[in-house]
Amino acid sequence: MELTNIEKDHYLFMTSIVKSLADTPYVLKGGTALMFGYDLDRFSEDLDFDSIKKLNLETKIRESLPHGFEIIAITKPKDTDTVQRYKVHYKTLNGNRRLKIETSYRTKEIDINDYTLIKEMQIYNIDFLLDNKLLASHDGLSPRTTARDLYDIDFIVKNFSDVINDSFIRRLNEFTLDNSALLERFEDAYNEDLLVNSKVELDDLIIRLSKNIKQL
Repeated sequence: MELTNIEKDHYLFMTSIVKSLADTPYVLKGGTALMFGYDLDRFSEDLDFDSIKKLNLETKIRESLPHGFEIIAITKPKDTDTVQRYKVHYKTLNGNRRLKIETSYRTKEIDINDYTLIKEMQIYNIDFLLDNKLLASHDGLSPRTTARDLYDIDFIVKNFSDVINDSFIRRLNEFTLDNSALLERFEDAYNEDLLVNSKVELDDLIIRLSKNIKQL
């Protein structure tokens, strides 16, 4: 994956923050977990965590700032019993950028078998991440339509077939049961997501995903 200079800066800052939380209950999830832990071949720009304990992350954020970076502002637009969200506006020699850091406290207990330490970062296991992606986009309580979920599911199916059991295969088959409906559902979201639509055409992605599922 080729990154621009400002994306390299963003990657470095995110990595530094996640490493600083390795001795806390915070576990990284989502696309950035796939990028840092499993070499996802698309750029992911936000940090999403689960935690059973709420911490004030501003000190961690400031202490994680790489040399030559400057914080412009840190805001906390959401802080409830279940969700905490920070927005960090910073600048480097390559320009200004914003980082969103969101933590869910809905999980009351995190099984130590569900995550591991990868490159000094606490990251969920690949099967847990696939389960999360399917819950988010297919069979959870409130499925969303996000192009990155579709792309990431295809990435996991293609590269980590060894973790995909019969239950996953059933859910994946349900998810891709009607390719035309899937194309119609994701078309608008896909067209708007520049991080994903520059990688592959939507119809090609859906065909590839369906083919990879059949080969499981």
